[in-house]
Amino acid sequence: MTNNWREELAWAAGFFDGEGTVGGYWREGENRIAFHLAVYQTERTTLDRFRAAVLGLGKVHGPHFRKDRKASHKPSYQYNIGGHRKVQAVIAMLWPFLSQPKKDQIKKALQRLPLTPEQSRIQRGVTRRKNALRSHDLGGL
Repeated sequence: MTNNWREELAWAAGFFDGEGTVGGYWREGENRIAFHLAVYQTERTTLDRFRAAVLGLGKVHGPHFRKDRKASHKPSYQYNIGGHRKVQAVIAMLWPFLSQPKKDQIKKALQRLPLTPEQSRIQRGVTRRKNALRSHDLGGL
C-alpha cells in the first residue's frame, strides 16, 4: 500500500463517514439478502475520486434530476456497490480510517438486515432507505 493510496483511502473514509450509507434488503427472486453501499453527491468528480480510492470497485450513476426540476437544483450522482463480498471489500479498505460512530452505524446496519422475505416486505413498506444508516442518523448511538 503506497502512502498516496493510503492518503486517498483516508480521504475516501472521511467522505464516506459524512455522506455514505450501508444497508440491505431481501431479494425475492433469489431468496437472499442484497447488501449495498451508496454515496450521493452533486459533483460527479468527487464520486469518481471515491471510486478510484477503493480500487475502482462499484459504479457511479447519473446524472439524476429531481422531478420538479427547479433551476436551483443541481443534478445528483450516486456511487453504488452491491453484493456482500464487494461491499465487505470496500468497508474493509475504509475501516481503519472511519470514525467510531460510523463503524457503529455499519455494525447496526448489518444487525438490521432482513433475514426473511417477510421482514424485508415490512421494511420496504416503511421504505428501504430507513434500513440504511447515514451520518445524519447519529442521534440513537
